[in-house]
Amino acid sequence: MDTEDVLFFGGSKYVRNVFFLGVAMSQLFSPCMINEQLTNSSLQFVVHLVARILAYGVCVPFFNHLAKLRFRNMEDFLEKRFDSRFLVWFHLVTRIAGVYYLWDSYQHVYESFRLFNMNSSIEFVYFLTGFATLSALGGMNVILFGCALLWIIEWLGMFFLFFNASPYMFKNASLLSFTPDPCKSLYGPNYFLNVLCQLLAVQPMYTLFQAANNPRQSNIAMGIGFVLLLLSTAMYGFCANGLLQFANTEKLHLRDSIHGLYKLTFSNLDLFIHQTDQQAQVNYVHSGATVTFPHFFILFGTCVCNAVAFFLLQIQNLSMHTYLHMMPNWLRFGLVSDGRELHMTFSSLYLISAYLTIVLLIYGSANQVPGDISASRYLLFQPHTSNLTLMPALCMIILSPLIPEVWSAPVIVVSAISVFVGLVFSGHSPAKRVETCIRHWLPSGLFFLSMVFIPVISMIIKAPGVLPNSLLFKYHLRWRKKPDKSHALSILNDKRVTRAGTASLRIGSP
Repeated sequence: MDTEDVLFFGGSKYVRNVFFLGVAMSQLFSPCMINEQLTNSSLQFVVHLVARILAYGVCVPFFNHLAKLRFRNMEDFLEKRFDSRFLVWFHLVTRIAGVYYLWDSYQHVYESFRLFNMNSSIEFVYFLTGFATLSALGGMNVILFGCALLWIIEWLGMFFLFFNASPYMFKNASLLSFTPDPCKSLYGPNYFLNVLCQLLAVQPMYTLFQAANNPRQSNIAMGIGFVLLLLSTAMYGFCANGLLQFANTEKLHLRDSIHGLYKLTFSNLDLFIHQTDQQAQVNYVHSGATVTFPHFFILFGTCVCNAVAFFLLQIQNLSMHTYLHMMPNWLRFGLVSDGRELHMTFSSLYLISAYLTIVLLIYGSANQVPGDISASRYLLFQPHTSNLTLMPALCMIILSPLIPEVWSAPVIVVSAISVFVGLVFSGHSPAKRVETCIRHWLPSGLFFLSMVFIPVISMIIKAPGVLPNSLLFKYHLRWRKKPDKSHALSILNDKRVTRAGTASLRIGSP
């Protein structure tokens, strides 16, 4: 069996079955959906669910189109479509920055809850480090199996939580309260654009789609992932509603809602005390104030398992693209001459990517937690410098199969303008409500700016008489080269595979 297939796509067809792939796809939407639901208002809950459904619906025909053209990953498609290494690197930078942005967004939600007697980020880092080290011994085959195991534990914990929160589940009137944020940004496409960019440009959704044995199984796996997404969203929504009602009834802080079911609350940020003895002084942390096993199982299943699977899939994707597209050819060919050396090289890249992500991204972003996360005002996808390239990259991907006239130079120019505009509006803290609303609507503005100007500039530059022919064709031929041929070189066997011409990249073409 080819080592590349084992490490990058799962290897054996028994591991790459539709259920394992569907489970992995369903875990790419949120690292901790219960915390997300607790901090979302009802309108945010509905908008986010609709955005995920629409984004998922967009991905299915797009992935089938790429699979029909035999592209193994998004970077391969962009390199063939634009014939520009700069845009491939731009997409790779967007993928890395997008991983940071996702963790930066969700860690604000994660850190508002204390999980295991200590600051939750510390225990969370321990779990991630342990699972990442074990997963580095294999590749996608180990990760797919691990995701299925974590999914089983998560659903068991979810059912336990559902049972404990069921007495309060249908008493909370906030379930039917649809209050928008002050800037009305929830009525815009911000959530849809962020989720769509997450699936197309950041997360390994297409890698999982390609890992199936054939297109039919790929679509079945997408269907399974969609059903599991709906079920988990509904279950966590009911659980969150019950926990909110319980916290209101018992006059507990929101972070104590799960712990309060087991008669525990916090004396400070690090220590648990029993609710029945509020004046007790706990002088020890680990031995005397540990949680019971059912309590721990609910916390681990609902708050940790999905986050670990979310993390492992991202690191596998980053490691694969680092090896295939970012590592210099001379270094890759010097390190890898057979399957065993490829396995060792990939495991090393996986460990480096995992540890750097934990130390620099996850643990670093957890130290910048907002003091108050209000369900009526807090927006999950806040503007940040790490997400400024997401909207131009999303436009580049969407326009690629729709408008054949779009080429590399306009994409580069408009992307640079979009990033500059984003830096101007997101580089400082808003002092007025108008500035806050501009920041909330910034992703939508950048997206429509790119969607309009990229095709317009492409068509203007290609129109005869606008620029001198020598200037037009000099750079046009240099950047696009020959549109009728393209060769993909395999890493191990040096085989050349001729792919279809650029004209056939359009959706609906033969």
